[in-house]
Amino acid sequence: MLRSLLFLFFAMIVHCSNAQRVSVPELQKMMEYDHFRIDTTLKKKGYLLMQKDVDSASSLYQYSHVDHKEDDKDGKPTTIRSVQYMDVSTEKYNSRLLTYRTYDKEEYKDISIYLLSHNFRCTEKYNFQGANNLVYNNGEQTIRVKIFTTPLGDGRRFTAYELELGK
Repeated sequence: MLRSLLFLFFAMIVHCSNAQRVSVPELQKMMEYDHFRIDTTLKKKGYLLMQKDVDSASSLYQYSHVDHKEDDKDGKPTTIRSVQYMDVSTEKYNSRLLTYRTYDKEEYKDISIYLLSHNFRCTEKYNFQGANNLVYNNGEQTIRVKIFTTPLGDGRRFTAYELELGK
């Protein structure tokens, strides 16, 4: 009985620690969702709508989640994640650009493992505006990964990992 309770408790902790992550399959599904479904999905994960800009031809939404690590004995820093998407509509075309950003290196490693294990291959590598750009393609979809490092005034640096999906 005690083992079962400990296992359940551990499973809940692991689930909660990954609850704010947005996986590549979830991002792929969001490419087809309408705004209300994206909004509901992200709010259930604890994301907050930070910016909304809508006009007659386009809409831009930005959601963020800050995972504060107070009294973290492992020394893990606060994790920030954001999801931004823009829809553009003309008389003939509709398109969407979805961007997911994380500052968690372990999460980036998990994303890379997912891409490589699901037939995505790196087809391009280049530097542009201070970011390393990696373009992955599986024959049906292209996902761009940007990695950029920003120096802080006190000598520290932080690295952001960004995925871009479009249609």
